[in-house]
Amino acid sequence: MVSEMSVEHNKHTHPQTYMNLTTMFLNHCLPKPCFILCDLALESMLKAIYVQERESILSPFILTFEDLLDLFRYESDVDLEALCLIQSIKFLANSTSSNNVVLKCSKPHLQMLIRKVDELLCKLSPRAISSTTEMYNSIFKE
Repeated sequence: MVSEMSVEHNKHTHPQTYMNLTTMFLNHCLPKPCFILCDLALESMLKAIYVQERESILSPFILTFEDLLDLFRYESDVDLEALCLIQSIKFLANSTSSNNVVLKCSKPHLQMLIRKVDELLCKLSPRAISSTTEMYNSIFKE
């Protein structure tokens, strides 16, 4: 049985798993699962940063917008565009499947959004973990 402590401790590895799965749904142009997985990846990374920077044992169940502002308050390289991206992905992930925005998302637009999430995760990864072997790696081959 995995303890809750070890699950919280390894939260920084979840974003990589979620984003690796996203590529499968991107290849089939299925936006809703992509948005859900991107949201889970961002949420996991942000919670890992929260735990790391606050030297906390557990992260909050839900990160509020105020928590996000607090996480990025002293960060000069992450701007409000990142916060807007995070909130937009959360909105798309939680919207109903009948929402036209989600249904009509073309593959190029979907790929652009996923690429932006991927880039943000690459930027945030060093804040979540200091080991370079466990850093988030881009899902896009450059």
